[in-house]
Amino acid sequence: MRTLHALLITLLASSAFGDDLPGNYVVPDELVKYLAVGDAMVSRSGTLLTASIHNPDQEWTITEVIVLVVPRGNSPGETVVSMRDYNVKINVPPLSTKVFSVSIEPFGNKSFSWTISRAFGNKFLQIRRPAAAH
Repeated sequence: MRTLHALLITLLASSAFGDDLPGNYVVPDELVKYLAVGDAMVSRSGTLLTASIHNPDQEWTITEVIVLVVPRGNSPGETVVSMRDYNVKINVPPLSTKVFSVSIEPFGNKSFSWTISRAFGNKFLQIRRPAAAH
């Protein structure tokens, strides 16, 4: 019965949206700039970054982000460490905050900044039932 129910929902969505079924979409830049929250921490080994993401939107669920980590400054004679980006799978529903961790390449004792350069997700889709006939 569940399989039949899922098939019916898929068919209804397909007829309503054509081939453009809801899925992972690029989140608008206007929202992406508000996703990163607070300071991130790096483990003692320098290989794990932990931070939080807040989703202030009422419609988007964030399912994946590209995190950009940028080490600050180099001392003379030091190898230059460049910025790197990391792909993070996550589930951040509307109006919620989630903590994530991602393995990173170590960049020594440098301070760093981080940001979310791109995000993907699903926009909430509400299919209304027809009003009951009396």
